[in-house]
Amino acid sequence: MLVGLLAVAMTSGCSSEKKGGTAAEPAGKQGAPAYGDAIVFGSNGDVSGFLTAVTSDAASHDAAGYVFNGLVRYDKDLKLEGELAESWDISPDGKKITFHLRKGVKWHDGAP
Repeated sequence: MLVGLLAVAMTSGCSSEKKGGTAAEPAGKQGAPAYGDAIVFGSNGDVSGFLTAVTSDAASHDAAGYVFNGLVRYDKDLKLEGELAESWDISPDGKKITFHLRKGVKWHDGAP
């Protein structure tokens, strides 16, 4: 009985008959990423935590960048642009920066 099941499984798996569906697209031609897709992250060390205020290793800071939003970020030309902040003001003495948040920014739990 087991031999019969194995024979059927092997021959059906090697069938030359085409079934419905489409061929996979070549690498680099896939559609746009969808919600829930995975991020593959290469690191120079182990991530010790995501609380960047208390971690000092580069791997943790790099990984946290994929988890948390910042007030500002760099664009493709390495110029500062707002992420959560829509604008910011620097005091004349350079000791105080006031960030103005975008409308609709919420905490991770949905609270405004």
